[in-house]
Amino acid sequence: MLNKNILKSDGNFLKDIRNLCISYEQISVMRMRKIKDAVLYTRNFYSQLAQVYVQVKNTYTNQVMTLIKKNKIKDPKKMLLLGKNDKSVSILITANNKLYGDIIDRLYQSFREEIGKKDSDLVIVGSLGKELYESSGMNRPYKYFEITREDNLTLADLKPIVSHIAQYSRINVYFGRYETFFNQIPLMENISGDIRVGEDDEIIKKKFYYFEPDLEKILLFFETQIFANLFKQTAYESQLARFASRVQAMEEALSTIEKEEKELAFQARKANILIEDRKQRERVKQIYFKMKKYD
Repeated sequence: MLNKNILKSDGNFLKDIRNLCISYEQISVMRMRKIKDAVLYTRNFYSQLAQVYVQVKNTYTNQVMTLIKKNKIKDPKKMLLLGKNDKSVSILITANNKLYGDIIDRLYQSFREEIGKKDSDLVIVGSLGKELYESSGMNRPYKYFEITREDNLTLADLKPIVSHIAQYSRINVYFGRYETFFNQIPLMENISGDIRVGEDDEIIKKKFYYFEPDLEKILLFFETQIFANLFKQTAYESQLARFASRVQAMEEALSTIEKEEKELAFQARKANILIEDRKQRERVKQIYFKMKKYD
C-alpha cells in the first residue's frame, strides 16, 4: 500500500535537494564568471613563458656542461641552482569540498597511474586528494597541504606549497583544466623548465643565446618569480575546471530530481486513486450491511 505521508516526505526531501543543487550551481557560475576570463587570458601567456623557461634552462645546462668539459667548473652541483636537491616531485591539486562532478576522480586516477611509473616525491593539495590517496591503499609517503579558500587565491595562499616544492629540480603538477563548459580534462604540466617528451626539436637544437644581464641571474628569476606564477596558474586552472564540473554535475542532478519528482507525482496520484477506491468500497460495504439489516 502506498503511504501518502512517505510520498510527501520524499517530495519535500527532493525539493530540499533541488534547492541545494540550484544554490551550488548559482555559486559556481558566479565563481566561474569571476575567474574564467582571467584564466583563459593568461593561459597562452604562461604557456609561452614556460617555453622560454625551457629554453633558458636548456641553454644554462649546455653552458655548464661545456665549462665542465673544459674543466672550468669542477663541481657538477653547479648544475643545480638555489640548493635544489636533484629530485622530482609530483603534485596533485584537488579540493577540500565534494560535489565537483567526476573531475577529481578522473584527475586522481591519472595521477595514480603516472606516479606508479616514476620515482618522485609526492605532494597532495586538498582533503579530497588525501582521502582518495589513503583509501587507495598506496603507502608511499607524501606531504599534505590544505588551501582553505576555494577562490581568490593569491601567491601568499600558495607560499607554503611553493616554498616546499622549490627545492626540487623537476616539478610536475597534476590538475584539472577547463576546455569547454562540458569538457574538463585531467592534465599534467611540468613547471620546472624541463624538456618534455614530444617537445619541439627547435628547443633542443638551439644551443646558444646571448643573455643580458647574465644567464644565471635570468634563470634564478625564472626559478623564483616565474616558477611561482606558473604554479599559481595551475591552481587557477584547477579551480575553473572544478567550478565548471560542479555546474555540469548540478545540472545532471537537477535532471534526475525532475524525473524523480514526476515519478513521485505519479505515485501520489496512484495513491489517491487507491484511497478513493478503498473509501468507495467502504461506502458500498456499509450500504450493503444496512440493506442486509432490514431484510
